[in-house]
Amino acid sequence: MGHPDLTRLLTHPGVSIFIDGTFSTTLKPFKQTITVKCHDPSYDVYITWAYWHCLEKLKMTTASITCDFDTALINAVRNQFQGT
Repeated sequence: MGHPDLTRLLTHPGVSIFIDGTFSTTLKPFKQTITVKCHDPSYDVYITWAYWHCLEKLKMTTASITCDFDTALINAVRNQFQGT
């Protein structure tokens, strides 16, 4: 899991998160790395928080989720954050 302060930030109702994937810096045998950034309104910045597998342990009420136009990623986000 991430740092406890960042974990608390993610569990605030209405948190905004940004999910992005990259292929170019991913080490073998993996194909893609997914990172999760959460918005910190105190500083008005997005902070890299976690990798995708960490999200399975959190229950979040998000205001918005932003990701690129990768169909597999969009489907995974919809599955993980049903109702968002």
